[in-house]
Amino acid sequence: MSKLGIALTSLNGLFFAGSLGLSPIAPPVFAQFLATSFNLNQRNDVSFASVAVVRPNDPGKNMALDIVPGEGAIPDTDSGYAWQDICNIDPITHPGSPIFCARTGIKDGWAEFGSKNYNGAGVRNVRIIMGNTVGAELSIDQSNNDPVLTIRGRVKARGYDVIP
Repeated sequence: MSKLGIALTSLNGLFFAGSLGLSPIAPPVFAQFLATSFNLNQRNDVSFASVAVVRPNDPGKNMALDIVPGEGAIPDTDSGYAWQDICNIDPITHPGSPIFCARTGIKDGWAEFGSKNYNGAGVRNVRIIMGNTVGAELSIDQSNNDPVLTIRGRVKARGYDVIP
């Protein structure tokens, strides 16, 4: 078996064992994954969607997910160093189709939160929601293509300048 095949088999075993709540024994190359074991499950109380749940195996442990670039990565001009897109369709199943995504990402000097569009999909508005209430919406003014921020509720500010 090739080195890649062995690595993929080992990684698959690691995730399978983690999903069963076992403490997997892995080759040294995968030791970095074992600092705190976790499992990947699916919620069964949601009938309209497949919902993945990642949680630590150890009671009382907190959980985090880091998305980071490879060592020495050069930032992509459009996307930066690391990002995640949550999209309306599967780009693998439907390559080249118009697609829009919610985007979080990191660039030099910027954290980005918003939407991206690909393959001719229209620009989508961005909403900030709290519970079921829309607190703010960023949209495009169709008459002049300027961004418009609409805030629903009071605006509080300290030390601001009014720009004409």
